[in-house]
Amino acid sequence: MMPLRLLQQAPKRSVLPEFRQRKVGRRLMEAAIEFARDTMKVDLIGLSVIGSQQSAKNLYLSLGFVNWGTEPRAMRIGDQYYDEDYMTLILLPNDLQT
Repeated sequence: MMPLRLLQQAPKRSVLPEFRQRKVGRRLMEAAIEFARDTMKVDLIGLSVIGSQQSAKNLYLSLGFVNWGTEPRAMRIGDQYYDEDYMTLILLPNDLQT
C-alpha cells in the first residue's frame, strides 16, 4: 500500500478586483490542482474559506471540493466575526477512493 500524500492546507490566495469575473481564479486553481495531482502526487487538497466569501466557495464547489465543516466565529476583524468553512478535494483515482 502506498502512503497517502496529503497537501494539508492550500496557500491563501485571492484575485485583485480588476481581474475578477475573468476566470483568473479558476485557471489558477485548475493549474494548482493539476500540479498537486500530477507533479507532487498529492491525494487530497484541503483549504479553508471565510464563510461570507460565497463566490470563492462556489468556485471551489464547482472544482469538486466538498465542504466538511464550519468553524463558527473563526476570525474577527474589528467588531465583526466570520465563520470559516473547511473544504477538501480528493485526487485519488475513483477505484482507490473509499
